Amino acid sequence: MLGFNFDGTRIQSQRSKIYDAGALVKTSSETSTLLPNSSQDLCLGGLNKDYINSGHKRLGGYYVEVIHYNRSLNAAERTIIENYLGAKYMIPIARDLFNYEATHAGEVAGIGRDDTNNSHDDSQGSAIVRINNPSSLVDVDGSIVEVRLERVWRTTETGEVGTTDVTFDISGFSPVTPSDLYLLID
Repeated sequence: MLGFNFDGTRIQSQRSKIYDAGALVKTSSETSTLLPNSSQDLCLGGLNKDYINSGHKRLGGYYVEVIHYNRSLNAAERTIIENYLGAKYMIPIARDLFNYEATHAGEVAGIGRDDTNNSHDDSQGSAIVRINNPSSLVDVDGSIVEVRLERVWRTTETGEVGTTDVTFDISGFSPVTPSDLYLLID
């Protein structure tokens, strides 16, 4: 699992960083403060689409998933994405905060704070669950449950995130009376 991060606002000697399974493996100096826009095709594993024609080899292998942002991620966002990829593809990562790969692999939606400047407080995977607005969590009110969805989600809190909103998009389940729905917490 390779990651590349460029941030032109960092000091020159810290602008380019390469990660392998979440571990920083290389920091490089860069004089540019931004990556210019280009009309060229996206090229993975080479500097440009003609890279191989100039006698160079491209990175060989298979790409299972590529995640690209047009901005530099903060430390909390990068950690959440690394945990998502680690869980989905069962890859050991440097900072594994989600150790439920065997029972809940593939759908990590995470919020968190790495430090006072690096946080992420709104997340939704490809499924119907969204988690956001952390402050503190409350419990189910003890009502009797007659029927439930078969799907089970698992969350883990590392440190203190306070209360958090968890939102389910139930538009695909019709007819539903929202006041009849409860979040079951085990």
